[in-house]
Amino acid sequence: MYDFLIYSGGRVGIAVGDVSGKGAPAALFAALVGGMVRSMTSLEPSPAEMLTSINLSLNELRIDAQFVSMLYSVMGRRTAHDADCKFWSASTDLLPSRQDRDG
Repeated sequence: MYDFLIYSGGRVGIAVGDVSGKGAPAALFAALVGGMVRSMTSLEPSPAEMLTSINLSLNELRIDAQFVSMLYSVMGRRTAHDADCKFWSASTDLLPSRQDRDG
């Protein structure tokens, strides 16, 4: 699953995720998570806020044997030659938890 979300100031939120399982149950779970992401867009959350909110919501639902691995990023321009990108991942320790221009 993936989605591009428009933020103010020319920024763009990018969600990339993979749900567990296959078939109709996985498709429904992906639609549920995608709806959660879209519903938060108007608040323009940071990557950490977005994934924390989704995680809390999914924990409340307690859907057995379903999970999502997800990366959420907010990209924007500071100047014509300098872009800003922050991201947060939720799943494993394969990626750094948070990355910005300063490392």
